[in-house]
This record gives sequence, structure tokens and C-alpha cells, in this order.
Amino acid sequence: QAHLANAVFTIGRNIGPAMFIAKAGAAQLPIVMFISGFSVIGIGPVFAKWSKGKRAAKVNYEFCLLSAALLLLLPLPIAMSTPGSALGIAAAYMLFLAEDLLPMLLMMQSSSLAQGSLTGHAAKRLLGLIQLGCSTGAMTAGLAIAPLVRTFGSTALLFVQVLLLLASLWPNHMAWWYEDFDEGREGKKKEVQDASAAP
Repeated sequence: QAHLANAVFTIGRNIGPAMFIAKAGAAQLPIVMFISGFSVIGIGPVFAKWSKGKRAAKVNYEFCLLSAALLLLLPLPIAMSTPGSALGIAAAYMLFLAEDLLPMLLMMQSSSLAQGSLTGHAAKRLLGLIQLGCSTGAMTAGLAIAPLVRTFGSTALLFVQVLLLLASLWPNHMAWWYEDFDEGREGKKKEVQDASAAP
């Protein structure tokens, strides 16, 4: 999960500015960066409210599907527009904001998933592996970006992100299963304690 999430994050941080400059021009880059930074203030509380009371694995599952759907829709206005046109600039803004905000929220949610799935003892044992997964995800994605762009074009990276997001549903399903198992175990333990405390 950490490997795939960090790969999506790395691709987003590279493709967002590059495709924005190609469609809207470098002069507008400071504007969209300011809008993106300001958007974090508003989207953070909305995301927190939406995920409150839900299991981390369920939130991650829904968010991965939502992100994949948005990234599938974005190539449409990009392909239909020409650089400098109103549609091209609007598509560039949407793409930059999506690539800046969605991977950031995905990384935050991956941390929440690890906190919800791991006990303190397991976290101590697996922290190194999680960090290794993050590092290899960033390295693999970083090395793959240039060959993919040369072969298929920059828009293809959006579909690579979608595939990575869908692939991350498998480790997310395992974390979801573990949360169910852990909840059932805690419930049985509580039943035993209640039964032993009863007169």
C-alpha cells in the first residue's frame, strides 16, 4: 500500500506542473500554486468530516475509487483542447489541482490506514518495511516517468496512476479484513469479560 501510494504521489507531483505549463503556460503557474495551497485549507476539514467515524480501510477504498474516476475523466478535456485556449487553461487548472491535492490526501489516508491496521508491537516491526515501500515506490515511479512519457505521451501517466490506485485496493482489502478480524476478536474478549464479571 505504501509503495503504490507513494508511486501515485510521485507521478502526480511530476505530471501536474509539466502538463499545466504545456496547456496554460509557465506564467500562470504561481497563480495555480496559490489556489492549490489555499484549497488545502478548505478541503482538509471536508475530508476529515467525510472520513470521521469510518474505518480507515473503507475511507481509503472509497477515496481510491473516487480518485481513479477523476483521473479517468481528466484526459477528455485535455485531449479536446489546444494550448492557450479557454478549455485548455481550465483543463490545466483542474489537472494541477487534482494532481496536487488527491495524492497528498492519499498519502495522509495511507498513514491513517497503517495506524488503524497495526498494533504498537507490529508497527515497531513493520515501520522499516513501510518506509522501504515508500522509498521504492518513489524511486520506481521516478525512474519510469521519462520512458513512459517518451513512449506513450504524458497523458498516459494519468492511466498509470489509475492502474496503481486500483492495484492498491488489494492490500487495502487485506487491511479491511484484518480490521474486521480484530474487531471480532475484541468483541469476543469483551463478551468473555462480561460473562466472567456477571454474578
